Amino acid sequence: MCHNTETHENYESTEEDCEAAGHVWVDDEDHGEEMCHNTETHEDYESSEEECESAGHVWMEHEDHNLPEIHADRVTHILSFPEEDHGDD
Repeated sequence: MCHNTETHENYESTEEDCEAAGHVWVDDEDHGEEMCHNTETHEDYESSEEECESAGHVWMEHEDHNLPEIHADRVTHILSFPEEDHGDD
């Protein structure tokens, strides 16, 4: 499992591709239905929702950490710049 440290999303990948994308490789362990995500260490751990939120971490229900596969090599970025009037008169 690969963890994107910017979006805090986990996705299927190889360890090599994950690290090449600048993300963190985590062992794909069988977790319970509900997890807590520590946004500083990027580790997921079992906890109650109340304990997780009181620790300042992000509560994730089962569907939140079972995300579709994302391919880092297919991400595109669009830059836009304001048009300036370059009048030649």
